[in-house]
Amino acid sequence: MRQQTNFNDTGNNLISQQRKEMFSEEEFRVARYVFIDIVNYSVHHSETQREVIRSLSTCVLAAIRSDQFDIDHEELMFLPTGDGFCIALLGDRGDPALVFDLALRILELIYVETESREDKYQVRIGINESRDVIYTDITGKRNISGAGINMAQRIMDLGDANTILASESVVRPLNRRKWFKLYDGVDKHRNQFPVYQFIGKDDESIQKSRYYFRNKAPSKLRARSNDFVTALLALVGGSLGLHRIYKGQWWGVIYPYLFPLSIILSIWEAILILADRDSKSKNRGYRRQMDFYLLGIICVCTSAYFWWPTVIKLIPHFKDLLNVLL
Repeated sequence: MRQQTNFNDTGNNLISQQRKEMFSEEEFRVARYVFIDIVNYSVHHSETQREVIRSLSTCVLAAIRSDQFDIDHEELMFLPTGDGFCIALLGDRGDPALVFDLALRILELIYVETESREDKYQVRIGINESRDVIYTDITGKRNISGAGINMAQRIMDLGDANTILASESVVRPLNRRKWFKLYDGVDKHRNQFPVYQFIGKDDESIQKSRYYFRNKAPSKLRARSNDFVTALLALVGGSLGLHRIYKGQWWGVIYPYLFPLSIILSIWEAILILADRDSKSKNRGYRRQMDFYLLGIICVCTSAYFWWPTVIKLIPHFKDLLNVLL
């Protein structure tokens, strides 16, 4: 028993000492992330994968070292992900548009570098900004972790080839909403969050980058429905289910069959939409739960509406049956 206790004490001391060495210089820093992922990377052969990674590394470094960007290399981190890279720009914000110019430059260099190659590849890019923790990892190098880099990856996962998606924290300082299109993104936990697709600064830049930059809607995203429009449709055409059809919910076609009950139901929904638009209803899981509740209520009301006359006619027969049994 004493030997076991000594063994545990020794192990705890080793762990404590190692923790102090690894995390003694831990600090929180603001970081802007450019998360790059190679589309369909796993379908390439191992030899081709190596060449693709080399090509991407060359393009990323060439973009960062170009005279177009004034980037402090002491405040720059590269995080390999196996099928891409995450670039972390630390410290001062600088030009808010820098990360988008950098992403476009990377896409352009990839297009130029692969134009004459047989093993062509494309990437998708997610951009985010957050305050995360810098620490020394198990290899003794600087690394970064936190919600910000995780969100950058989630945003990137929603993109298609040659698309650039970004978070609210990156778009807000720009004050250039015309450069973006807003969508609703959903992660694997079914949490909903706003995602902005960068569609270009102006017609000239869009025309120039048309060969390597895609500004069409990503296949995994759907344009965000406006809450005010949804509430207005619920009030004006709720009895026809227009507000549900506007949100892409097919079961809105049931509403006309519930008239006049659908009028009361749609008014109630309009009140809920306007009352909850800034609350936890932004969470997709909560909204889906509310939609399932409403769908259940509609099914019950539909059944009652269509079967009630039949039930009324059968009541006398039930009375006769009860008299016979009793």
